[in-house]
Amino acid sequence: MVAALLLAVGGLCVLGGAEAARADDWTQDAAGGMDGTYRRRAAMAPSMAMCGSDLFVGTGGEYPYGGGCSVWRYDGSSWTLAGEDGMGDPDNSIVWALQTYDTRLYAGTLETGRVRPGDEIIFYPSGKKSRVRTLEVFNRPAPDAFQAGQTAGLTLDTQVYVRPGELIARAGEPAPHVATRLRCNLFWVGQTPMIRGKSYKLKLGAARAQVRLAEILLVLDASDLTTETNKQVVERHDVAECILEASKPLAFDLASRIEATGRFVIVDNYEIAAAGIILEALDDQRSILQDHVRAREMSWQPSAIPPERRRAAFGHGAKFVVITGEAADQVGALACTLERVLFEAGFKAYGLDAGNIRQGLDADLAGDRFDAWDEQVRRLGELARILTDSGQIFITALPGADDHDIKTLELLNSPNEILVVRIGDENRPDRRRADLSLVAEDSPEQAVEKIKALLRTHHVITDYSI
Repeated sequence: MVAALLLAVGGLCVLGGAEAARADDWTQDAAGGMDGTYRRRAAMAPSMAMCGSDLFVGTGGEYPYGGGCSVWRYDGSSWTLAGEDGMGDPDNSIVWALQTYDTRLYAGTLETGRVRPGDEIIFYPSGKKSRVRTLEVFNRPAPDAFQAGQTAGLTLDTQVYVRPGELIARAGEPAPHVATRLRCNLFWVGQTPMIRGKSYKLKLGAARAQVRLAEILLVLDASDLTTETNKQVVERHDVAECILEASKPLAFDLASRIEATGRFVIVDNYEIAAAGIILEALDDQRSILQDHVRAREMSWQPSAIPPERRRAAFGHGAKFVVITGEAADQVGALACTLERVLFEAGFKAYGLDAGNIRQGLDADLAGDRFDAWDEQVRRLGELARILTDSGQIFITALPGADDHDIKTLELLNSPNEILVVRIGDENRPDRRRADLSLVAEDSPEQAVEKIKALLRTHHVITDYSI
């Protein structure tokens, strides 16, 4: 029984690591730093909690590799790793406490104002809305309100999925800026100069994003206080006014308004290379990604077989179908069912599970959880451009995709088209862009019939072909 386990903490024992033992006879149940291998072991296991029928154990003091704390799951027969590398931040070294909630818990620091139960809030940049249900703190009564400067935990009336780094503002209050292009001042201390075209990691509060140097407006040499307006690189100890372009929309305030949400650091080669402040949010009229797609299409070598001949031979048109929603299992099941039904009807349909991409094309991204998602979306869009060019109906399940992800896929798949199917978004005030919204209660068979009707409407398949 899981309930028969008690934790025996191994302390900072780099030789043996943390262990767990059964309370009935104190026999060892997990050793060698929990994984039993003695290769990557946790020196301590200071926290544990039950969730459902599983036991979760939080560890710390990873040795010899470091890389952040871990969480292990025990199902009554075996131990598996539920989270590692500091849950996305290697600086998180120890899981000091675990607590079970019957709903999602949203945690962060309140920079300005206050928040109370019943407040309507909006997440940025996603734009998702909900209302605060309860305030949560660890191991003491919850306050009536959180004030500026306090660490806040919230539960919501409507459960929404948001990614790390989003900002929360009360509805009706001034909203933060949301943009991918930022005019900023930065002080460069990197070992190598900052150059155009190279990708850097930007840390803005809890948000992480890949950024590129789009334009250098002005450079001040801190050693002699001379300025240049036509410099092509930012060198060590230069102070630069420049334009950065992020791989995804970022939510922020101007540093002149709220300093904490308007300042950032840039990481290059795992070292802090610059610190800066945001001066202005710029319109996203032209992006590096748009320039890439434009250059790609100018050099694209078309197939010797025209699209019209493929359509005539296959009996249908090409289309990229993206199925998304917050319930990953439901999204994946629908994608599989749609592929099978279309294939059995004689169509050239291919379904690609996101897990196959992660283990294949994206295997090299496994070490960076903050930045992997945006690059996975980019690679998926490039792959879609190839498969739709071959005349196929390309289907993929992409749980949790937001509007920016969809716009990225649309751009990368152009000039071919994309259809977006969302599950469980029908009653939400912040519903995302979709060509078809399905209710969560639809069976896969019912949902497939609705998608087939959508494909007929867009002249991908015809009535007589079904």
